[in-house]
Parts: sequence; C-alpha cells; structure tokens
Amino acid sequence: MSPSKITPPSTSPIPVVDFSPFANAPSEPSSHDQKAAAAKIHEAFRSVGFVYLTNHGVPKEKVEECFMW
Repeated sequence: MSPSKITPPSTSPIPVVDFSPFANAPSEPSSHDQKAAAAKIHEAFRSVGFVYLTNHGVPKEKVEECFMW
C-alpha cells in the first residue's frame, strides 16, 4: 500500500509538516531532521491546535476510513 497523498488546501491556516524523518524511510534520518520536524509539530499544536502531516506512511485507505468516522 502506498502512503497517503492528501494535499491540504493552500489557503488553510493549518501548518503542513513533513513527517518523513520519523516514518520508515529507506535511509536513516538524522536526529537534526527529527528534532526540526518535532519542533514544527509542537509549534503547530501550540499556535493552531492542528497540523497536516505529510509523508507519514499511513495508507490512503486508512486515512479515508478515519475521515468517514
């Protein structure tokens, strides 16, 4: 199964954060990349309360099922 490729609206105030440093990537991400992604996620939740995660590795079907709930 391929990861979800949901594209958030460009006018959305919700920050978009690349989660690939934590996902199962073929190459080992650096702790710097993980810390940078974590800082962006933390700031998104503190300032907006929500975040769009991209490259998270969750199959599109599962994401769609969650939205159906």
